[in-house]
Amino acid sequence: MKLLSLNNLKTDEIEDLFSHTLTEEQILSLYPCDTGAFKKEDYDGPDLTITYDIHAAYNLRIKNVPIVVWGKEYKYNHRAFVFCKPRPKAVLF
Repeated sequence: MKLLSLNNLKTDEIEDLFSHTLTEEQILSLYPCDTGAFKKEDYDGPDLTITYDIHAAYNLRIKNVPIVVWGKEYKYNHRAFVFCKPRPKAVLF
């Protein structure tokens, strides 16, 4: 699976997608990552939300959602972010 790289987006494109204008590098300079490796099984509960998207994580952070993990290293050079917020429930049609 190939993931979309967001590092090459322009400020206006970031704002359109995420409602803020900070790049990944700017977010990481404001909020440095936690050290250590991320183990998903340690945070696999219904009351936690895990994201690997720094822009989504930043949006939760500025909304003052309590942070459990901020940017620990995960597989394939990804960073994991965990918040004390119940996972979204699936929508049934």
